[in-house]
Amino acid sequence: MSEYICAGMVAYIEIPIIIRPGMYEEAEKIKRRCDASSDLLTALTELVWLHLCEQEGLAPGAPTPEQWIAAVDKATLAIKKAEGKIDDK
Repeated sequence: MSEYICAGMVAYIEIPIIIRPGMYEEAEKIKRRCDASSDLLTALTELVWLHLCEQEGLAPGAPTPEQWIAAVDKATLAIKKAEGKIDDK
């Protein structure tokens, strides 16, 4: 039942819930992607930062191969988590 307030009066309207095949799986997929969005954003931010540092062309500010590998590994893990290929724990 949903509640609507209009001009100080409260009205209740019954809204039927239709369950269709695959609905729960779809909801799980959406939840998983929402849960992983923070990890995806962090990983993408790190990759972009490393790319920008590399584009500066200054040797002291250039990312090391280890930094690139760590950033790509983090991004790969975040993508797999969002796709449900690994557990998020």
